Amino acid sequence: MIWSAVLVAAAAIIALAAWFWWRYLRIQPIEIADGVYAVLGAGGNSLVVCGDRQILVVDPKFGLGARALSSWVNRSLKGRVTTVINTHYHYDHTQGNELFLGAQVLAHPRARQFMLSERNDFNDPTWWSNRVNALPSPVGTPEGETVNFQARRVVVTDPGVAHTNGDLWVHLPEINLVATGDLCFNGYYPFFNGSPAGCSIPGMIHALRELADRHPDATFVPGHGPLAGAADLIGYADYLERLKSAVEAALAANLRENEAVRQTNIAQPGYAWLPSLLGTRLLIATARNNVRWAYRILAATSS
Repeated sequence: MIWSAVLVAAAAIIALAAWFWWRYLRIQPIEIADGVYAVLGAGGNSLVVCGDRQILVVDPKFGLGARALSSWVNRSLKGRVTTVINTHYHYDHTQGNELFLGAQVLAHPRARQFMLSERNDFNDPTWWSNRVNALPSPVGTPEGETVNFQARRVVVTDPGVAHTNGDLWVHLPEINLVATGDLCFNGYYPFFNGSPAGCSIPGMIHALRELADRHPDATFVPGHGPLAGAADLIGYADYLERLKSAVEAALAANLRENEAVRQTNIAQPGYAWLPSLLGTRLLIATARNNVRWAYRILAATSS
């Protein structure tokens, strides 16, 4: 009996691990246009753009996901990574920089300082201080800055304070493709970074609606989740509007944080939980945690 119970428990653990790998840890390359790929999963989604024996990577993931991405690039594509763009400073979009040493690494002008100074659930400055060669140089303006990658135009735009105080979106005009970074979570509850490096919930809403308005027919590579269209961005902005309004009502009623979390039901049909693990710090984005994080951010900005 004991051994039967052990075998059942072991099988359950193996099944759970397999499900978790399939759901969150495997990479999923999708060719969007000739030589342009979205590589979904295993950290933040990546965009890979091939030139003549040179490759550009937007958001090279972290840890096992970054190594899987690097292995896939080396195995499947011709050329070497010469340019890396980080859409913001969070670890799951940036720590893979270290695998492409020698490449030009670019990010928002404030991203480098956040990497070296912000200690929170999304960044470890000690990790970066030991890998200064993987830190980015500044790029991006509110009007859009063009990064010439061989024959392709890559336009990098600063949306203002949104998911962080150092975001970029990346646009390939010739194929009408936009990598949003974590301005957009598609099908997952988002993470909110309530540190001095971000975020602004009104800023996220504005950025999402601006992106959808500017590029109504574009294909979007979100920070997390499947490929999206403008309607998905608008739907996510609508969710953030409802969340913001609900939390503002709780604050106006002088509810404490835990009371607001208990009394605010802002679950979004079709949205899934999303885990994040930096070192030993496990964080899970859920409807309830979204209320908690939004409460802290909006309370701080209203005080």
